[in-house]
Formats: sequence, C-alpha cells, structure tokens
Amino acid sequence: MPIPERTTDRKTSARLDELEDKLRVLLQLILAVGLLFQGRGFAADISCVITLVPKEFIGRALLTPESRDTIAREYQRLAGTQLPQQPVCTTVAIVGVIQSGDYDAFASVYRESKGWLSNVALVSYGGNLEEGLRIGRLIRQALLATTAPGKFSVTGNAFMPGLGDMKQDPCDKHECVCASTCFVIWVAGIPRGGNVLGIHRPSFDAQYFGSMNPSTAEKAYERAIQELRRYLQDMAVPQTYYDLLMKTPSWEVAVPWQGIKNNLESPSGLAASSNPTAIDEWLAARCGAATAEELAALEEYDAKTGRKYALTFGTPSKWNELPDPAYRLLAKKIYEITSCRFANRLTVQFERYRNIVTGR
Repeated sequence: MPIPERTTDRKTSARLDELEDKLRVLLQLILAVGLLFQGRGFAADISCVITLVPKEFIGRALLTPESRDTIAREYQRLAGTQLPQQPVCTTVAIVGVIQSGDYDAFASVYRESKGWLSNVALVSYGGNLEEGLRIGRLIRQALLATTAPGKFSVTGNAFMPGLGDMKQDPCDKHECVCASTCFVIWVAGIPRGGNVLGIHRPSFDAQYFGSMNPSTAEKAYERAIQELRRYLQDMAVPQTYYDLLMKTPSWEVAVPWQGIKNNLESPSGLAASSNPTAIDEWLAARCGAATAEELAALEEYDAKTGRKYALTFGTPSKWNELPDPAYRLLAKKIYEITSCRFANRLTVQFERYRNIVTGR
C-alpha cells in the first residue's frame, strides 16, 4: 500500500530537514568519489542474496488451495516442468558502480532463476547510464520489483538507512544509497520500495565528452537526454521528477523526497505498489478487488481491537476468533482476493520469463 504521509510537530520536522540536508551532503561526497573511479574497471557486484525452494514455499505459504493449484499448474504449463525442489534466486542485489557488462551479468542471474526472481535490491552511487537503461527495461519487461535503501529513522542525530531483514544486507559493507544511474534502474520496478535516493543530470566520460567540439557535444547530450526522457515516461515517472533531475548538475545531487515534501508529488506516488494498468485490470477480472473502503474498515476494526488480530485477512487460522461475523466475512473475502492475485501475478512473471529467455 502507499506509504502514509508523515505528520510531525515543528521540532521533529526541523530535525528531519537537518538530517535530509546531511544526507544530501553525504550523497554529494559519495558521488564525487564515484566520479573519480567511474570507468576504471570496478564493475558492480551482481549476485543472489535471497533464495527459496519453490515446492516448499508454495506448500507453507498462506494461500488458498486454489491459488496453490494455479501456481503449480501454470508453472508446469509455461516451464514444462514441476515446481523446482532446489533453491532458486528470488532477490538479486546490484551493488557498486554500474559498468559495461553489468546488463549481461544481471540477465544471466535472471535466466538462472527459472522464473522465480521477483526483486532487485540496489545499492549504488551510479555509473554507466546506457547499461542502467538496459537493466531497467529488462526489470520492467520481467515485472520485477526494486528495492532501494530505506528505513529512514531518527535516533538522536543518527541517519540509519538499510535494506531491511536480508541476511546478506549489501548496506553492511557499502555506501547505503541509490543515486544517479541506480535511480534510473530503481524506477523500473513494480512495485518500488525505499527512499534513500539521489538524482542529477546524466554525464559522459570527461575525456570523451571534453574532447568534442561544442556542436557535437550538444547533439550527443541531446540524444542522451531524449532517450532518458522517453525511458522515464515509459516507467510512469511524474514529470516533476524529470524536471528536478534536469535542474541538478551532474556534479551535485538532489534528494527527491526533500523537494517532494514541499512542492512535488507525494513520495507514495513514485513508490506506489501497483501493476501496469492492463495487468491490474486483468487481475481484477480474474480475482476481484478489495475496495479502499473495505480495506479501511478492516484496518479500523483491527485498530479498535488493539491489533489483537493483526489484519486477520492474512491469518486464516484466526478467522473464527473474530467476534463480528461481518468482519469475519470481510477478512475471508480480502484473503481470497489477495491469494488469487498473488498466484496470478506469479503466472504473469512465469510467462514473461519464458518469453524473454526464448526470445519470443
């Protein structure tokens, strides 16, 4: 669901502003270091950080029997084999400077995932824009999610970004940001999570670009900008983000949510948990859809009972504990819709995987 807007008093708001200013300085320092080393052979580390055994996962997941059958049946139909009984990659991390060849490395991990890769974790201060655009387009084509560092919190004057509960959190050993070309990759995800982001105008290799005459340089830069603009439009990035990006020189960095908080779209709009319009309507046709009012009613009921039932639609074993029959039926309805949509979105990912690896 969209991240709710923060409500803070003036003192807390001032502290957040101070921390966001510190983050901008941190990102600019990291970017400066990154520019020094770009193009010197330090390719990104692209590796699997989370695996699961599909057959075991489907067996213990909180899904209806019908949804389990759908997943097993459609995987068999599209992959021509039973659910894998060995670990496969579900989350890949791209860590470090994006360089030429990283698309091939990422595509290789995707192919080896047997269609179960669903999330791309990103920790990088940027790199080769062309390579980032290729990676981003594959992410969108495959219908993968993206996760940038997040978990922004205030503890005294501490700024603590991270990537959540991963056993191998890339932020443990690297600068925990997603900036520049990393942002370009991040926007391809559906959904996209995280908020430690930095953006600026694209740049070319200094020696290459500086050796051009002004007219040639202008034409080359315009081509790059047009390609980037088309890409951001394809990824449904609001125009205001493109405007902010173009206002920021390549040697500086803008923190999107700081500007957004004042005069741009809500951060929840950019990181919205949604599907492409056609896929969303297809899922609704197959599974139905819970209305905002229904979700709000269940949330309100859960709050009134002191979170005792913890949004019971995700815990079928607790349905009979609900004292109100109306909410019991509502919990069941939302659970069935959620389960069905999950199973059928997996079906889309399996189909995309088959088409991508076979070149259809």
